[in-house]
Parts: sequence; structure tokens; C-alpha cells
Amino acid sequence: RQRTRSFVKVQDGCLNQCSFCLTTIARGKSRSEDLESIVQYIRKLENLDVKEIVLTGVQLGSWGKDLPQRMSLAKLLEQIILKTSIPRIRLSSIEPWDVSEELIQLFNEPRICSHMHIPIQSASDEILKVMRRPSSSEKLLKLFEMLHEKAPRIAVTTDIIVGFPNERENDFQQTINFLKEAGLTGGHVFSYSPMPGTLAATLDGQIQQAIIKDRNKKIRMLFSELSNQYSRYRLNSKADVLFESYLRIDDKLFWSGLSEDMLRVIVPAEGNLKNQI
Repeated sequence: RQRTRSFVKVQDGCLNQCSFCLTTIARGKSRSEDLESIVQYIRKLENLDVKEIVLTGVQLGSWGKDLPQRMSLAKLLEQIILKTSIPRIRLSSIEPWDVSEELIQLFNEPRICSHMHIPIQSASDEILKVMRRPSSSEKLLKLFEMLHEKAPRIAVTTDIIVGFPNERENDFQQTINFLKEAGLTGGHVFSYSPMPGTLAATLDGQIQQAIIKDRNKKIRMLFSELSNQYSRYRLNSKADVLFESYLRIDDKLFWSGLSEDMLRVIVPAEGNLKNQI
């Protein structure tokens, strides 16, 4: 009841079988919550004065594919907009192959927060194959181009795994080049470590830790640079900010919150801004 933001889990399980992941084994196939249950829950959150919901799931973009009347995440968003009054709707992480043009168009709706987190993990076609990711560098680049064309106000972040088995220097450089070209605003990097029970843990060509550490550092530096570039681009522009908490710096009171495109914003204010946009 004291929160400004609430998570709404709309599905569990995963349809994919990435070679580094145990999710399908642990959680099973994708299972969707039915539309009416989701809408009712969001209405309850409205009554608690929650200002922002975050739709989450193990494979969020697979929502609706297993329902008796097959639906899509885009249709779910349309119904939430139509049947609720929640001011802000945000998506959690979504796989690249689940991002449709229909979904992208909805990001021009003011109530949908203009940020997407799309984990690509690698931009090397060879590594994507070994990872069992149903994508390619060409498909990924076309996706990001479509995103920026159809929803120009959107900020896009990603996840990268470095040091995956058999990742050569050339594979790593392909990922670096892609991140520079894709118009991203930041991301997270993870160092690969073998997880018992996964296919990747049995592969030859495990990478030395010193190399993994160096690659992790390079990606972190690049993400920091991309994030700073985006922050500078947003300077002197307007944003809707949902304020969450306050802090004191010397004798001044500041309020902290997130913009619709996931920028942390801190403003000096003496009044109570908690849970206000």
C-alpha cells in the first residue's frame, strides 16, 4: 500500500530452450493468466492508488499464445488501456522474437512507458546458434531499426552475456559493433558461468576467466557511454516523472523518481511529491 509501482505477473514458463538456461526445465512451458483476471487485479491496484504497473513474466512476450482464444501481448495492452485507468503501464524484459510491429505501434500511446528492455545476449550469428536463440544479427538490426522508426520516443536497453563457450575475439567484436549501431540507451552485461544441467555447461571451448573479465569491462564501459549519451540528449527536455522517495543532500530536500523512459530524476522540492507524476 505504500508503493508507487506494482508488478503484475501475467505469465510463467518459457517456450524457448536457450542452451544456458534452466527455466524451461524448472518452470515448464509458457502459461498465461487469463485477461479478465489481469484486468481485475489492475483495477484493485488502481483503488490502492498505484500509479504505475509493470507487466512481468518469465517470457512476457509469449502471453496469450496458450489461451483457448489465442491472443497476443499487444491485445493485452489494448484491453488494459481500454478497461482500466492506471496512469502508467510499463513492460519488463521481452525477447526480441516476441516484439511485433503491432506491439511497437502501441508505444505511441501516452500511458505506455517509452522504454523496452530487449535482451539480445550476443550479436554473433555463430554464438546465437550455440545459445539456441532463434535470432540473427540481421534480424536484430532490422528490429531495432523498426523500433526507432515506428516509436521514435522509445528508449531501448539490452542484456549481453560475454565469454560464452567458443566466443572468439571476432564474435565479441561483432557484438561491440552491433551495440554501437543499434541506437541503444544502455544495458546490463553478464559474465558467462556454466550452470549444471544446461547444454552450454557440456560444451567444449570454455573461455578463460581473464578474457571474460576483460570483455565484461569493455561492454560495461560501452553501456556507460551509451547511457551518458542518452542522458545528454534528454537534457533540457520535458519528462513525466513518477516520484517515489526523498533524500537530503546537505540541508536541501530532493525527490527522486523515474521518467517514462527509465531515467532517474532528482529534483529539489520542499513539498511531498511521493506517488505523484
